[in-house]
Amino acid sequence: MYDILITNATIVDGTGRKRYKGDVGIKKEIIVEIGELSGKSAHKTIDAKGLIVAPGFVDILNHSDSYLTLLKSPKLSSLAAQGITTILVGHCGSSLAPLVSANVEKAMNRWAQLFRNVILPPKQSDTALKSVRKWADTTGVNINWVTVADYLSELKKMGMGVNVATLIGHSTIRRTLVQDEQRELSRDELDHLKQLVADSMQDGAHGLSFGLQYTHAYYVQKKELVELAQVTREYGGKCYFHLRDEEQGVAESVREVIDIAKQAEVGVEIVHMQTREKFSSEFESALNEIEHASNEGVEINFDFFPYKTSWTVLYTCLPEWAYRGSREDLLRRLSEKKSYDKIAEELSETDKPFDDFVVSYAPYNKAYVGRRIGDIAQIRGIPVENSVLDVLKACKGHVICFEPKKTEKIIEESIEDPLSIVASGGAGYDQAIVHEGQLVHPRCFGTFPRFIRKYVRESELLTLERAIQKITSIPALKIGFFDRGFIHESMKADIVIFDYKKIRDRATLRNPFLYPEGIKDVIVNGTFVVEEGSLTNNRPGAVLKK
Repeated sequence: MYDILITNATIVDGTGRKRYKGDVGIKKEIIVEIGELSGKSAHKTIDAKGLIVAPGFVDILNHSDSYLTLLKSPKLSSLAAQGITTILVGHCGSSLAPLVSANVEKAMNRWAQLFRNVILPPKQSDTALKSVRKWADTTGVNINWVTVADYLSELKKMGMGVNVATLIGHSTIRRTLVQDEQRELSRDELDHLKQLVADSMQDGAHGLSFGLQYTHAYYVQKKELVELAQVTREYGGKCYFHLRDEEQGVAESVREVIDIAKQAEVGVEIVHMQTREKFSSEFESALNEIEHASNEGVEINFDFFPYKTSWTVLYTCLPEWAYRGSREDLLRRLSEKKSYDKIAEELSETDKPFDDFVVSYAPYNKAYVGRRIGDIAQIRGIPVENSVLDVLKACKGHVICFEPKKTEKIIEESIEDPLSIVASGGAGYDQAIVHEGQLVHPRCFGTFPRFIRKYVRESELLTLERAIQKITSIPALKIGFFDRGFIHESMKADIVIFDYKKIRDRATLRNPFLYPEGIKDVIVNGTFVVEEGSLTNNRPGAVLKK
């Protein structure tokens, strides 16, 4: 007897081959049989007539750790509701572990045992966690882990709604050494980071992420990146890059990643690749660079989210020198008239569409949430660049905005590229977020249904079979999961069942908290997280180690 039997299914199995009819039998967390199973019995039978049965969607770029919802909302309901069964976190140089080296932690524990009354030095976790402050308010956040092994163990105890795997954040580990200093590492310091990467990979991390646009990595020399990437490769991991420049220099930034990949002989992923319409020719050059590198044997892919609007950390729009150092350094420069005026002057010479930026997240001043920066400037009778700086000052430097960015042409080029992967770049929320007075990007609730509805069913840019590959088997294999991403016997029972004619996203910029429609069931490791169209309270997600 099966635990779950799915009958009359139209199976899109993740291989790219044409859909076919069949039944799927599940025992515990494994797909045990596929075929004509009408004579078999099960504890739970699902009639999937007229529905698509596909592997659970794999979100290769997820920020549930950066926004701390992994800890606050571990059911990750907005992800499960859109068919996501596995996420990879720790992106853009920021992860929740490791926070200090295992060797230092062992030494501290040893001294604590020998001298019961000893006052231990403060752990560096508070400094390391600053790497996620650009996204989330870490005030009052308590942690009880140091290493990746500790972190993954805690996640397992908590129980997740979907499967979770993590990367090591380069900025996170770097700040355990130099805090807010921006300088080249000494030989000993770099060797220490390399050992920390090695330890973390052995603890179960899947690779290393770099946030080259952000303040604590923007100035880092390539030599450091290559050496750390080499260690990652030695332990079977991949490197994930937020590009140094997503505008005029997008093609050059892609070439930098390719050069690192070649020198380190490591597989790479370029995350949330995008640019503005003005730089569309540079974007096409970047795609050509990726294709050429792939043809030369470099293991390279890129991911993107299917929305024209980005979710931008506002300070990254300033001149790099203005936010160099810590958030406190930024606020000091904004409070000094000379530097304030200099920043405003440089902003006035850019063509960023600041008028149309909408504040979505401002934990220190919620009064700004939902307001256009252009409207604020108009009401106050000041230039828009001054409005940007005043909003940053009033919100203690912590502001995230909706930014009009990509065109439909750029999204469509990304979709049709054979090396692309669709990812949310969002985080998992439950409905409690509605009451927090903030806005989130609709991609947190609707990425994958939107991709299938808008670009597959309506625009027909891809066949459904090829589209399912881009959100299941391709990202699974890229990360290194070999037992997920396919509907096949002996694979884990991560499955989504949806109505292809009805699946659609409902989340919008004005109301981003709406769950999608058309998804009937979502199964994670043989357990329902969505059943008959409704979220369950189950948290069967596994912590996936390398």
